[in-house]
Amino acid sequence: MPARRIRLATAGVLGAAAALGALAASPAAAAAPAVTVTPSTGLADGQTVSVSGSGYVAGSAIGVSECVRDTVCAEDTVHTTAAADGTFSAQYVARKQFQATDWSTGQTITVDCAVEQCQIVAWEQEIGPIAQPISFG
Repeated sequence: MPARRIRLATAGVLGAAAALGALAASPAAAAAPAVTVTPSTGLADGQTVSVSGSGYVAGSAIGVSECVRDTVCAEDTVHTTAAADGTFSAQYVARKQFQATDWSTGQTITVDCAVEQCQIVAWEQEIGPIAQPISFG
């Protein structure tokens, strides 16, 4: 095999190896956003719950609220910001009954968590709503 072909073949193999090495060294894909509510069951009306999240973009604005079906949410919203590592934490007062705005219609309705499955929702502009079910004792 002529020297020129050997050099080209070697360069091709080294280039492919370098590309694979770069891919292997790149950071893993970011984790999907997740929300945890503690406690989430056996709640008393007016009980404060701890809401924490991960997988968010650092510095992003997050609203936390009590909702039904992701789009019918309490008028009380807690605002927070994701930390540099993509996490957030907030305190929220959960209500067994609350006034809510239906984002799809703009109407205000009364929600009863004894009748409907309520949830704590963390909402971020790019990600949208991430919900964690809650229940009252």
